[in-house]
Amino acid sequence: MNLCFFGGVIESEPNFKFIVSNNLNFKDSLHISISRFKLAIDKNTEIIVKAYDEFADFCFQNLKRGDYIFISGRINDLNEVEIELIQRL
Repeated sequence: MNLCFFGGVIESEPNFKFIVSNNLNFKDSLHISISRFKLAIDKNTEIIVKAYDEFADFCFQNLKRGDYIFISGRINDLNEVEIELIQRL
């Protein structure tokens, strides 16, 4: 289990895509929508955050660059954090 917790500032506008292709990996094909953005957790460290379905909708509609957020999630094989809980502060 690789549960992780991060707090930081959003460095890029959250993008949003509907998943319509079977060319994605198996996990992505189980979802309807996906959102990705960069989160700065300190001066020299950024992580890529990925959200699916309802979390992707929330990120796209409510978050913007410069917002401070707290997330809980899991690190996937590509070293991206997949959100399981998100809170805007």
